[in-house]
Amino acid sequence: MMKKYIQIGPSKYKLETHTWSKKETSRGWHSEKGVISIREGMPKYMNAEVLLHEIMHGICYTFNLRIKEEFTEEQIVETMSTGLATVFCQNPWLLKYLEKGLLK
Repeated sequence: MMKKYIQIGPSKYKLETHTWSKKETSRGWHSEKGVISIREGMPKYMNAEVLLHEIMHGICYTFNLRIKEEFTEEQIVETMSTGLATVFCQNPWLLKYLEKGLLK
């Protein structure tokens, strides 16, 4: 079960599900609102992938990773792995949620 909030570094984001029109995307990360939104009614594996996708946006924002040509692949991967490890430590429920969504 997805929790109501997720911690990404020093920031806490509210997790919301919404019924969106077909023209809208299935997700949304809103740093200014402190919200991660996911479309209601998607299969579990899609919810898990979308949540992980939005978490990675949060990591880029939190750890000031603005993608530029001067970054090497190693710098990007190092920042993302550190960011994901931080998010998993701060949100122990998340790995179980992703496992249920992606593996079952």
